[in-house]
Amino acid sequence: MKQRTFLFFFLTCLLSAASLKAQIKIFTGGKTVVGSTSAPLFGATLQVAGPTFFSSATGTVTATSAAYIRALKIFSTDSTPDYTWYGEDLTGIFHPAANTVALTINRSEKFRFNSSGQILNGNTSSSASTPEYSWKSDPNTGIYRPGADILGFVANGSEKMRINSSGQVLNSNSTSSASTPDFSWNSDANTGIYRPANEVIGFVTNGSEKVRIDTDGKVMIGTTGSLNDKLTVVAASNQCTFRTTATHTADYGLAQYSWVNRALTKNWVVNYNSLDRFYVMGNGEVTAADYFFLSDGLLKENVETISSPLSKVQNLRGVTYNFKQETANANAMIGTVLPSEAPVKRFGLIAQEVEQVIPEVVRTADNGIKSVSYSSLIGLLIEAIKEQNQKITQLEDQLDKCCQKAGADVLNRTTGNPNAEINKPETSSWLAQNKPNPFNKETIIEYNVVQEGKASILVFDMNGKLLKTMPIKIPGKGNITISGNDFRAGMYYYSLVVNDAEVDTKKMILTE
Repeated sequence: MKQRTFLFFFLTCLLSAASLKAQIKIFTGGKTVVGSTSAPLFGATLQVAGPTFFSSATGTVTATSAAYIRALKIFSTDSTPDYTWYGEDLTGIFHPAANTVALTINRSEKFRFNSSGQILNGNTSSSASTPEYSWKSDPNTGIYRPGADILGFVANGSEKMRINSSGQVLNSNSTSSASTPDFSWNSDANTGIYRPANEVIGFVTNGSEKVRIDTDGKVMIGTTGSLNDKLTVVAASNQCTFRTTATHTADYGLAQYSWVNRALTKNWVVNYNSLDRFYVMGNGEVTAADYFFLSDGLLKENVETISSPLSKVQNLRGVTYNFKQETANANAMIGTVLPSEAPVKRFGLIAQEVEQVIPEVVRTADNGIKSVSYSSLIGLLIEAIKEQNQKITQLEDQLDKCCQKAGADVLNRTTGNPNAEINKPETSSWLAQNKPNPFNKETIIEYNVVQEGKASILVFDMNGKLLKTMPIKIPGKGNITISGNDFRAGMYYYSLVVNDAEVDTKKMILTE
């Protein structure tokens, strides 16, 4: 009886709902629609045709906020979000396009998620004081967009860094110092990079600038002074300023290299007390105050005196020369300036000729160019001079004996005073002792020439070198005067030569 009564009641309700345009309808299979009499769309089990409000409030109680779903049949907008709240239905989630979900606040899109998984900010403009990406507890610190294709990083409402469309990372500080470098590390905040001035970058360690690069590309290490040099290095007290290490597996590798475009450009200059004491010219000339070569006996072995030094020297040929005029080389530095003046005259040797006599002092470089160690010739020249001096001494001894014999007859005819007047026959050629002797201002030499022909008086130094020739143009008795200004203080020989035959030779002494 009860089952019949319930069935009757249910059928009555359905008939009443149909006649009264019912808002809830259940279809075969349990499918239900609310707010419509049509079957649910898209095969759904439940469809609500119209906005839906979710709240625990009942009766006359007004909800402050409650979940609210709009029932739209088109793409939604930032002013009509699909998922929102009662009392604030302009804030929520909406569907602006296929495969896109967006968030809106007060009718303004703030974020959107697209099909690529990107999270897109919806603000058209922002500022450093209100960055788009921030933190609830620190809202003025984060990331914002100061312009198109630009990303800015903010701390405490102030932009600190930005990245532009070229990928540049730009520091936004207008000023900085060595103690607070712009780019640093959390664990070492006073070490890093900063900008000491416009278009200048400084590198800092422990709050002290160590390296600076200016707008001209000049690099300063250990100093902040503005110099004209491309690289300036100032070392601390007792420090080495510059050191290089080069490891090669073959000879003729390069450790340092200087490429210049002018022959007279100074390289590797050493300046002391405002004077350049050492430098190497672009043409290879070296200027220095002096050279000291390692010559300690402790470093040497197989030491022997040079044999036949004079013979070796006599086989060398001293020459004058000039280097060939420079011509442009295809591998030369761009902007190379060739010297316009004529090559200077030089004195020296030819390496190939020296190599035939003393190969030990010649070196051939990897490019085939030969060089001579002129300093290695010093020992050879010393020994050659000593050998030559021995021969000169022997000749002097022989000459002294000859002069003593020739002058014996003269002395026998004198009163014992070598400067006294001597009566000499006019029928033979003779040479008198100079008067006075010694002398310091001038002295007179008397002579007599009886033969016709070529006659002269010759003056030699003690090494046999001819210093002066005084021709005798008229035969007979005569004299010549020699000035002390013509020679340095010392002992000299003078000889009377007639028709290439020596008549006599004597000594004279010039004092200070």
